[in-house]
Amino acid sequence: MSMEDLQSVCKYLEEKGLQTWLSSAERMYVKKTGDAGLEIRVISNRFNLRRWDYVPGPGEDDFCFDIDSLDEITLIVWNYFFAQPIKIADWDIALHRYPYWSLQEMQYRLVNLVHVTQDQFQAIHEERYKRYERTSIEYLTRLDIAETTQFMCCGKHMITGEKLMIRRDMQEAYAVRLE
Repeated sequence: MSMEDLQSVCKYLEEKGLQTWLSSAERMYVKKTGDAGLEIRVISNRFNLRRWDYVPGPGEDDFCFDIDSLDEITLIVWNYFFAQPIKIADWDIALHRYPYWSLQEMQYRLVNLVHVTQDQFQAIHEERYKRYERTSIEYLTRLDIAETTQFMCCGKHMITGEKLMIRRDMQEAYAVRLE
């Protein structure tokens, strides 16, 4: 991986209307006016994509994950800023804002949704935190903990208005009725 590779990505993304800053041969930042910024780091010939706006975090919109190819990370960044929510089975889902999730996993979760009220979902959410507290392990990072305790509101049902709440690691998904 060379500085020229990151410079070419910067040039491409700037042509698409994004702001970029190349701070070193291993780090660049990408931003769209009025939107969040993303950080791309080169670590051992891999790419790390990070959005981390909440301190200490992670907040619902924060993420950090590794990607193998420059082409793939360029596509992910473009989609993050320019793609539109997708429609699957009457759900309007902002999948492009969760680039670490896959379409196949999302389709599976939608088929296996559990429909709950807001009160039921709140109880489920609280139980996930209690479960973590009972099994706390010192070496887990904040992101590791969030994987099994944090739910994202990533979509809305176009007919019923239910909210789509999916656990960060995509192992649980709920259609939450608004009361």
